[in-house]
Amino acid sequence: MSYTKQVFISGSKEVPSYEKNISICLQADGYSFSIISVKDELLAYGAVPFEGTMSMSEAIAMVRRVWEEHQVVPIGYNSMELIIPSEHCAMVPDELYQPGNDRRYLEPLMKIPMGLGVFSCHNEAAGAQVIFTGENNWVSAFKIAMPGIKVKSQYNKLVNAELMKRS
Repeated sequence: MSYTKQVFISGSKEVPSYEKNISICLQADGYSFSIISVKDELLAYGAVPFEGTMSMSEAIAMVRRVWEEHQVVPIGYNSMELIIPSEHCAMVPDELYQPGNDRRYLEPLMKIPMGLGVFSCHNEAAGAQVIFTGENNWVSAFKIAMPGIKVKSQYNKLVNAELMKRS
């Protein structure tokens, strides 16, 4: 388990946790995070690259160690989100969505690689549930290290006229 602290920027402003939002973006070679106040002030930013694959316990330990090194308390935020880039993504309209069937929505559209879990998040503007894959060890690590974190997908979709009328 090897990681290096590539970038860390921290402001000196003290803001209570409930007035902060934390966003974590997974990447192929690490993750980055930003902590922003509810007034959109950047309070901290970090980029944490790593090499190789990690077990879930190694990933949890690394996340906790990074938070400890930078005095990031991983609870009590106004919002917490983990954003996953995913090539395996589909949108299911709210009226067709049934919880618990996420894998069944994706399987007819694409082969789901081993080691990837299937997750979902709601997109209010589209009136649909976004179904996507993500690396199980990292999603689990962040869910354990940061109880209550929401998992979202970083995806690109075509905007159509119907969506524009509703937004």
